[in-house]
Parts: sequence; structure tokens; C-alpha cells
Amino acid sequence: GTGKTVIAYILASRCRQKNRLAGSFFFSYRHANCRNARSLVFALAYQLGLSQPQAKEKIVEALDSDPAIISPSRDLREQFARLLIEPLEAVDWRSPARVFVIDAMDQCQDQVPELISLLTRLLSHMIDVGLHIFFTSRDDMKGVLIKRHLFPMISDTALDLTGVTKDIGLFLRQSFNKIHKRHRLQCPKPWPPEEVLGRLVDRVGPHFITGSIIVKFVESLDHDPTDRMDFIDHISFNPSSPSESSMDDFYKFIISTANDPGQAYLCLTIIANLAGTMSYSQLDDLVNRGPNQKFEMRSVLSRLSPLVGTSDGQDSAVQVCHESLCDFLSNPLRCGEQLISEAVVHRLLAYSSLSVMIEELPNDSALLAEIVTNVYALKDQCKTDSGALDYACTHWAYHLSLAVWDDDLRSIVTAFMRQKL
Repeated sequence: GTGKTVIAYILASRCRQKNRLAGSFFFSYRHANCRNARSLVFALAYQLGLSQPQAKEKIVEALDSDPAIISPSRDLREQFARLLIEPLEAVDWRSPARVFVIDAMDQCQDQVPELISLLTRLLSHMIDVGLHIFFTSRDDMKGVLIKRHLFPMISDTALDLTGVTKDIGLFLRQSFNKIHKRHRLQCPKPWPPEEVLGRLVDRVGPHFITGSIIVKFVESLDHDPTDRMDFIDHISFNPSSPSESSMDDFYKFIISTANDPGQAYLCLTIIANLAGTMSYSQLDDLVNRGPNQKFEMRSVLSRLSPLVGTSDGQDSAVQVCHESLCDFLSNPLRCGEQLISEAVVHRLLAYSSLSVMIEELPNDSALLAEIVTNVYALKDQCKTDSGALDYACTHWAYHLSLAVWDDDLRSIVTAFMRQKL
């Protein structure tokens, strides 16, 4: 939440303007096509081919000689070599230096050790010809320490937290001035007083996302901003605790304002563990399939708009505010007794997905081959045009692989096999 993605985006834009961008990729756990190592390879190869004719020839040659090179079943190292390293080696590199920009590597969901190893190999091959990789990440990627694996080929760039703190103070002041005007508050300006704003800045620290969440919480049109500001100002705060602790305090406080905090934690954890994007209506359609599964996501989460919501209306994808919320929800040391097991949530989503497919897919002995080789073709066979069915056909196996098994899940897997396969 310190603005790493903004920095990566600005750098990529400036490099593109100066014809120095070799390619860019922005990892995001919220988007199925942006959270795995294979997608990174394909995206960078595509961009490299667009900008470098010599590289394009090698990529086209690889695809013509072996079309299956892009298959998900192929080895990532082979794909990396054929689609990136060999094309890069074919380019007659001249100044200026080119840069690959990769953002949020810690959000890569698979093959993390392999990805780090391949990037190390890429750097060792190309650093002498002026090819550089700029990436943002937390150091810990699924238990793998990036610095340890890439040292001494990386230069670690730390943010100037003093400057960040000043920027956050400006952001909060401007935002609260707008809230004061929009709500036509009668209290004198500046609101809140400078001493209150100073305490908020100290608590937010370098985390822009925390400042953004506070603003969204205070600006709610359904509440008095002065009351909400008073609530925020009185949350207990230990200045010697880790910076993430302050963020967790805000998360816990906002979730506590829900009508049913326990149900809110469950709904948030469901959304955080989705393998793809869904609207509230599609999500309700998916999860309300099993016995004793009754959810009204929008109603449960209506008071938590700072943490979760839709950006483009009620039929657009529902998303959590930031990856740090997912970290909070999945960490027992941070979430505490309110923790909802991710394995239990995956069990719920696997059960729901299988239920949807049993109800809406036609009985067809050829379905197994379609599910394995072409899940998108299943939509043409279904009885209804269902976003829940699209999701279920695409992601049922993913949730099943991560689920905690119980008798109900075993029963519905057996029923699905018997009825559809």
C-alpha cells in the first residue's frame, strides 16, 4: 500500500515514451490472467515481438515449428527459453538500454522458485547488452526470499518515507476538504483540526491504501462524517508496533461496523479467494446452491464499501480494496479469532461450482474432454446464460484442489461424476 504499482506504471510509461520499454507486466491476484508465471512469459514475449523485428522472427519461428509451445502443460523453463531468451539473443541491441517492468511479483500464485530462477538466468544472459529488469515486490514470495536468490544482481531501491508521509498528509487534507464541502459541514475549517490530521498521518505511515480506506470510510453519504472521524481518531494506536498493525486495526474496526461481523468476515474471505471476477448477483447465484448456504453478499457487505465494492455499477465485478486486506484475512496472527480457513472457503466454492454444473450442464458423455481441454466451449452447451456457470466450469478444479474435504464434498463429486461424466 505504499504506491509501488504507481511507481512501476509511471516508469513503464516514461520508458515507452523514450522507446526504452522492452515490455511490462503487472501481476494481480484478482485477475486470472495476471497471477501466474506463464502469463508473464507470454505477455513479455508478445510485447517484445511488437517492438523488436528480430525477436519477432524468432518467436514466430518457435510458434510455427511447435504450436504447442504455448500449451499450459508445457514446461515453463522451455517456454521462457524459446519465447524470451532466444528472441532476446537474436536482437542486435544498441543504446539506449531497454527495461522490462514487472510489478507486484509477490502476487504471482504459482511456480515462484522457477520464476525467480528464470529471471536470474535472463539477467545473466542479457545484462551486458544493456537489458534491465525493474520489478516491485515484497521480499517474501510464497516463502521464497527474492533478495537471497537474486543477490548480487539486484539493486534494492527503498522509498523515501519522509516524502511519502508528506504526500499522504496532502492527500488527506485535500480529501477532507472535499468531504467538508460535499456534506456541507457546519464545523469550522480546517476540518479535522491539524492535531487530529497529524495523528492520522502518523498512524497511516507510508501506506497510501490505509489513507484511501479512511477517506472512503469518512465520506459515506449514509453517515455523519464528523462522527466517523471521531471513531477513527479514537481507535487505539501503539506507535511502536509494526506498520501493518495500524492497518489491521482499521480493517478490524470497519468490519466491526457490519450488522453481522462474523458473516462479513466469511463473505470477505470468499471474495478474496475467488479465482476470477464476478458481480454480486453472479456470486450470490454461485454460492447459494448447497444445503444451509444462504448468502446475500451485497446486503452483508453494504456497510463495508471502504473495503469491498464495485467500480462501475452493480453489475460489475466485486473486488476487495487492496491485496493487503487479503493478507490480513489469511493470516491468523493478524486476523485472530475471526479467521476463516481458506480451505473451508475453497470447499464452499468447489461444492457450489459442482452444484451449478450438475444443475445447468446437459448430460453428455463428452463433457469430460471439454472440461479438460476447452472449458469456454461449455457455455455453448449450457441451458442458461449464467455467469455462475461460466465461473464454475473454469475454476471448479482449482477450488477442489485447495479444499478441505468432507462427506458433503465427496458426495457431490461422486454425483457429478455419475451424472455428467
